[in-house]
Amino acid sequence: MDHAARVLAHRVTYRITDQAVALGAAPDTYVPRRTEWHRELVEGLRRWQLAR
Repeated sequence: MDHAARVLAHRVTYRITDQAVALGAAPDTYVPRRTEWHRELVEGLRRWQLAR
């Protein structure tokens, strides 16, 4: 639940509307908070997939 809420917050914050890719594309340039937040969420989603 916690990770799903963080993904949703990321989508709302960066206005991601893609229905197939939860996080949208990775940032093109390094923007510290956005890039790190995206990386953390990707890692969390990979751990979730491996746990299934």
